[in-house]
Amino acid sequence: MNFFKPDPRLLFLFIFSFVFLFIFPSLALATLPPAVDNREYDTPIKNQQEGTCWAYATTAMVEAQFKKQTGKTVDLSEGYLVSCCDSAGKNPEVCGFCYGCGSCNGGSEDTSSKFIFEHGVVDQQCFDSEGCTSLCSEKCSDWQSRLYKTESFNCYGKPGVDKVKELVASGLPLTAFFLHPDFAHGAKISGYDDNSSICQEAYGVPGCWIIKNSWGVANGWVYSLWHEEGYLYLPYRRT
Repeated sequence: MNFFKPDPRLLFLFIFSFVFLFIFPSLALATLPPAVDNREYDTPIKNQQEGTCWAYATTAMVEAQFKKQTGKTVDLSEGYLVSCCDSAGKNPEVCGFCYGCGSCNGGSEDTSSKFIFEHGVVDQQCFDSEGCTSLCSEKCSDWQSRLYKTESFNCYGKPGVDKVKELVASGLPLTAFFLHPDFAHGAKISGYDDNSSICQEAYGVPGCWIIKNSWGVANGWVYSLWHEEGYLYLPYRRT
């Protein structure tokens, strides 16, 4: 892994930019629960290569929804998105945007989400590569019968803390880019806790997002961010 390490004194992360949710139903919660934990639907923590967080965040959503709907676990190929989605994403007729999904130098969860919706993503055994140095043509011969697609997806810009909580409480998977003056990182939000003892001890504030990260099964401080068993605890309110 090679990430930008922010100055902990300047650490002030926001949930800005995009939040993506698969198969989002209308939901009106009169009172948001103080804590929601959807980690039971998550697949095992993975360890990304440099700059591929966007692909890991997107597949994490699809894997979680598949497990919730079927009770089965699937390991999807992030490398397939890196190698195959990028070239397709440059065609507005395919992904709906005029740029590729991404590469090992960063990417976009909106284009990769749309790519999976329209074209699907294969399992890891079919394309067992990070994709950084592989061609899309290196996928398995029966790849067309091994595609996983979503029924729909939605994108939200700057939704605010309560809106994101509402989406998490709906039980469906979502991901977000977390912005800092020095870096951006995409990951799947698996829950939140308004009164987290972990967050209180680590950051001095009680409220945290519980995020399935892709930096391996990390514990303790990693790049100035607190992790437990690979899950990142990120404050949503800081003084």
